[in-house]
Amino acid sequence: MMKLTEIRQQGYKALIDSLGVVGMLRFLQELGAGSVDYIKEKYQL
Repeated sequence: MMKLTEIRQQGYKALIDSLGVVGMLRFLQELGAGSVDYIKEKYQL
């Protein structure tokens, strides 16, 4: 089982690889703002 720190590191790497650093930061800011309906977003993907 992976440690939480390993999961977090791999998650950041995946976001950076996919979105770039600026995109990752914007994504994380959006999550932190609490303005995202996670269930709705899940089904729109």
